This record gives sequence, C-alpha cells and structure tokens, in this order.
Amino acid sequence: MRSLKTKSKSVRERGHHNSPFSIHHSQFHRRFLIILLLLLLLCVSVTAGMLVNDWLIDRQNTQDTDRLREMVGAPSLPSFSPEDITPPLMDFTAINEVNNEINAWLILDDTDINYPIVQAPDNDYYLTRTAERKKNANGALFLDFRVHADFSDFNNVIYGHNMKSGKMFGTLVKFKEKEFWDSHATGTLYTPGKTYGLELFAVAITSHISAYYGYAFVSPSEREAHLQMIKNTAKYYRDVGITEKDRILALSTCSYEYKNARTLVLFKIVN
Repeated sequence: MRSLKTKSKSVRERGHHNSPFSIHHSQFHRRFLIILLLLLLLCVSVTAGMLVNDWLIDRQNTQDTDRLREMVGAPSLPSFSPEDITPPLMDFTAINEVNNEINAWLILDDTDINYPIVQAPDNDYYLTRTAERKKNANGALFLDFRVHADFSDFNNVIYGHNMKSGKMFGTLVKFKEKEFWDSHATGTLYTPGKTYGLELFAVAITSHISAYYGYAFVSPSEREAHLQMIKNTAKYYRDVGITEKDRILALSTCSYEYKNARTLVLFKIVN
C-alpha cells in the first residue's frame, strides 16, 4: 500500500511539472519580462538623450553669451540710475565684429536676464540662432524687425524663448507673481553711444496677435489709446508717469494660460 501511494504521488508530480500549460505560461512570463525590461531601457535611453541634448544646447548658448559678456564687461557694469549725470556706456565695437546685428544689451536688475539684443530682417532667424549666429534651439533675444534699431519707436518689442532652464526669457514669467512684480521694477538698456533706464509699469497676459504688438503709431491720440488699453487690460499696472511722448520696451515670451498666450513685461524707457 505504501509503495502504491508513493508511486501515485510521483506520477502526480511528474504530471504537474511536465504540463504543457505550465511550460507555456513560464515561457510567456519570461518573454514578457524581457520585453518590459527592453522598453524600460529604451525609455531611459531616450530620456537621457533628451536631457543631454538640452544640456548641450544650454551649454553652447551660455558659452556664447558669457564670451560676449566678457567682451563688453557686462558682469561689472553698474545699473542705470536717474541721478547719474553721465550714465555708464557700453562699448559695442568688439561684439559688433562678431555680429553687426547686435544693437543693444538688456539687463533686468536682480534677475538672470543679462543678454545681447539682436535684430534681423525678419522675426524668424534668431528663434533658432544665438547672438553669434550659431544654430541653437534656445535662440537669442531679438528686437521686432519692424521698428528702428535705436529704440526710437513708441512701442519696441523684444522676443525671447521661455526656457524651462530659466535661460533667455525663462524668468520673465515670474513677473506674473505679485511678490516678484513688487520687488523687481528696474533695468538698464545699453545701446551704442547711449544708455537708458527702464521702469516697470505693466505685466500682461495676451494673445500673440493682440494690440500689445502694435508698431505703427502715427498720432499722439493713437499712442494715448495704446497706453489706456494697457492700463485697462494689464494683470498688474503701476503709474510711472508714462505719456504718449515716452517710449515703451515690451518684453515678450510664450505663456501657457491658453493656446498662443504670451506674457509681456512692459517698461518705460527713461532717458
């Protein structure tokens, strides 16, 4: 009897271990794990590649900008002050030999915005090129091609990418925060032969084709209407005594409140 039980158990065990279903299930499980691992490795590789690519783009753009900053002494230049009898000047000779389309340098106090400003015959070229004309996804800060290079127009718009790294105009969107708006109100615009102060007076969220981007103002009444539109529609506004006789520097970058939204930070240009 004992021998029979042992034999019966042995048969059951052999039947269990050799079951075609069991073998098929085990093979399927191993294949599934291998495929899952390969997909995971692929995702990690793609993500790592994208991160490395973004880092290389940022690095090239930063190196180009740092090189230009050294040429003009931007790191050590004092900010403009209305009390300055003779505002500090920037020498553009060296950087214009690198690129004669560099027509200004913008610094916003206590921010990372410290960049050359370029202007091309269109608003597309510098979307994907540095101020040294090198291909780069970060692009450069560029003045609207429809206005004069000396910022003599009433509404002067500068465009720049909203980079996740904070480069270019990546910190511009911080002006939508009330505390940041309250504590960052000044800047300096250097041009060949002249330096201007900047006084913050408005922040707006608007469409990429809104009236904020207007450039042809032929009469004082049109300029007054534009200033009133800003006052009525801005997210934040402060009275800095700007009139139709003054000039605006409008800094524009992508925003994500809705499709094609833009954040604009507006300054009064002070002589």
